[in-house]
Amino acid sequence: MKRATHKQTQFRRMRRAILDSDCAEVEKLLSKATFKNMSSFRYAVYRQQYLELIDAQENQKAFSILMPRLKELEFCADCTDEFHDLGYLLSCKSVTEARSFHGWDGVKPADAALVEQYARWLDFNHFQREGRATMSPRPENTADAYVTSERMAEELSTLRSELTALRAKVARLESELH
Repeated sequence: MKRATHKQTQFRRMRRAILDSDCAEVEKLLSKATFKNMSSFRYAVYRQQYLELIDAQENQKAFSILMPRLKELEFCADCTDEFHDLGYLLSCKSVTEARSFHGWDGVKPADAALVEQYARWLDFNHFQREGRATMSPRPENTADAYVTSERMAEELSTLRSELTALRAKVARLESELH
């Protein structure tokens, strides 16, 4: 029970730190065991920090996140071009100049979207009701508070395949329009 309470506290602190754009607190929390195995989440957080620095034209600081943080998590990128576009942004004046981030709405909306994504990963509503963190409720075994990494990898693979198929469909439709 004490361990669950500690994790709840860390999850709440992370949510608050993201919304407050408290990079130091986010970094501190990401170094905790609770978040160590959440590669996709860590990638999303570092990507957001990177985009915020690019938006503020702080390219030197952005580069210090790109190589040591994002490069090791490149496999978590939404698409193969995303990491390339992150590097490309170092030569741009705006985040939206890169194709992968054309729809980026700015710091606050992106922070809110990251927290929403984070909540989906943790199923935060269930977390609050049951007092434990879950990626998704598992009716066959509600005592198990975590979805296995294998299942998460399968879900991620499925989502990436669907995303690739949707991108191909969009490209085909765009070519038909022109």
